[in-house]
Amino acid sequence: MTSRRTTRSSRTNQPNQPPSTNSRHVDCPVPTCSHTLRLGQAQTIQRHLRDHHTSLELQYIPTSFYTSADVHKCPICPAESLSLHKTPQSLSRHLSSKHEASTRNSLNSDLILSRIPPPTLQADEIKQNWIKTLRYLHSTNITPFAFRKSVYHLLDNNSKREIQNLANLVYIVTNMANLPHVNTRQRFIPAHELSASPLWKLTILFEGTLMAPPSQLESRNYQKLIRQRLTLFRHGRFDELHRTAMLYRATPNYDKPTNSQRAQQIIQAANIDDWRKASKLLKEPAPAMPYTTSNLPKVQRLHPPQTPYRSQLNIPRPTQSFHKDIFNSSTDIFRKRLTDPTLILQSLRKLNKGTAAGPFADSIDFLQDVFLRRSKNPL
Repeated sequence: MTSRRTTRSSRTNQPNQPPSTNSRHVDCPVPTCSHTLRLGQAQTIQRHLRDHHTSLELQYIPTSFYTSADVHKCPICPAESLSLHKTPQSLSRHLSSKHEASTRNSLNSDLILSRIPPPTLQADEIKQNWIKTLRYLHSTNITPFAFRKSVYHLLDNNSKREIQNLANLVYIVTNMANLPHVNTRQRFIPAHELSASPLWKLTILFEGTLMAPPSQLESRNYQKLIRQRLTLFRHGRFDELHRTAMLYRATPNYDKPTNSQRAQQIIQAANIDDWRKASKLLKEPAPAMPYTTSNLPKVQRLHPPQTPYRSQLNIPRPTQSFHKDIFNSSTDIFRKRLTDPTLILQSLRKLNKGTAAGPFADSIDFLQDVFLRRSKNPL
């Protein structure tokens, strides 16, 4: 018993280390507890955690502990009603009997096809495409695109409405995938069909992938471009669209003609009576200064030196209860992070279009158009 406590005390000095295990026991994951628990004994571990620790402590137990303890935790039961199971079959029976309305029986690919039905003659092929896309998203890390603006503002209303409706379906599928699968512990089901992670990535990458600027091989007719991309999306080929969007590279400034080169092009166009080209060149904005080593000192001289930042959070400011006739009320020091979805939507409704940056530094107009259409939005 003494040796166990000594081992335990040395482990509490390193809270970031995973719980130590031997062939038969595992340490209690709560740092202040010195108990050791037998591996695989779901009821014993559950009884100890419930009886000796608060629900707040149970909330901070990492999922890796239950894996190392060889038990299976119900993902729906709250911390104060912690439910551990010895086998995956026992967990599946618990989910089916206790949380039937809070679980799902469908795989991710089936959820997608239930909301985005494919053409009958191509159903099997499209399902395989979606499985391939889910596998791709599950193994892909999200990285920013190389472009700052999407083509959303260049589309007509019909194209915008079609994309908004499709985005709604994607959000609905993602919400459905958040429910745990009744067979979530069975090994023969791949992770990309059970985890909601691929569908969350699909939600995040949806706007940037479908409305990326056209590549060199794609049409410059934006309505035609979006129709082609929507067709590929409905056929489950989102992975191809995302790879194409990630290959986009903006034209560097030094590849653009200088002022003198533009003047020569205008003169040449006018000499051959190509007034349309000459007029177009005249209306184009002047090229920006290329970002080169020689031009960097010139750009720096155009800007004033950096002003040291002074935080205003610790400076007491008058509130409405003091000096009512002199000062206006201020709530800057009482700001809190918004986590309530209702308050977030209310804040979005009060925003003006184009006044804030959204995903990938683009405007949030697309998100506003989707989420603020409450009468047609089934979420």
